[in-house]
Amino acid sequence: MTEALAPRIDGDYSESKINRIVREIRADSVDINDAIGWMEEEMHTTPYRGVTSAILDKLYAIKYPLKFSPEYYGPIYSGLKTATSRRSKKLDVGDIFYVPVPPYEYNRIRYVESLWEITGVETGTVENVCNLHHDKEGYNTSLQMAFGLKCIYPDLGPYSRITIHFFQVYKGDRKL
Repeated sequence: MTEALAPRIDGDYSESKINRIVREIRADSVDINDAIGWMEEEMHTTPYRGVTSAILDKLYAIKYPLKFSPEYYGPIYSGLKTATSRRSKKLDVGDIFYVPVPPYEYNRIRYVESLWEITGVETGTVENVCNLHHDKEGYNTSLQMAFGLKCIYPDLGPYSRITIHFFQVYKGDRKL
């Protein structure tokens, strides 16, 4: 794996090359844990940290799916956002998910810190969830959160049911 992949990590930051490398990793039936471990090691030795980071982003997203829009990465990493509301339950307590590291944080945040653990899951009406948990979603008021949800899910009303997932930085055993 390392000999085959190493010559391809040559500073080409193009999205198409990054996607090709990830496809090759998947097509070769390389164990995703092995691929992630090798790329994490590569992060400390390669002069091409940007392309290696982008490949890790994609590998982690394959293994730990829960998508966020890029505008939420900053609030999550700063601790302002510690919950996410979805139409339905996506993960259970104890499940792990990945949030890409913002490029401006590559030197500060290690990839182990980009894994997050679900600490709680609740279901309720939009009105109740917004009133009780707007601050955990990173909003100043329940009205701001309701507006944010309406932008994402235009058909939601105040009595529609949603599920909020609470999370924190993953602190468990690194072997996932």
